[in-house]
Amino acid sequence: MADSEDADLTLLELAGIEGLLRHGRRLVAVGQFAADGIEPAEFGAVAADGVSWESIESLFADDPVGAQAATVVHANLPESTLEAAWEDEAVTDLLRTTELLWHGPSEWEGLV
Repeated sequence: MADSEDADLTLLELAGIEGLLRHGRRLVAVGQFAADGIEPAEFGAVAADGVSWESIESLFADDPVGAQAATVVHANLPESTLEAAWEDEAVTDLLRTTELLWHGPSEWEGLV
């Protein structure tokens, strides 16, 4: 069970970093949908086309303090890759000092 929880946390952190790199914020959707592996498959990257809101089970996002910290980190990681960001000291500090919070469907409108 602990290995599964560690893997889930790592996937959540990686998805959050990818969101930060691409969109400037950590917002991660979790759900059941079909996805295909993409190349290069660094960190198990996948692509999912046409994901509907009905297939999303939860969203994870920063609280206001974490969002501010993520904004600062993002400003210093322009054009970074996921691999480089994963190794970056500022990202490591962000992951160590903040956590993504779970949000159920009633809270989604305020997040997106």
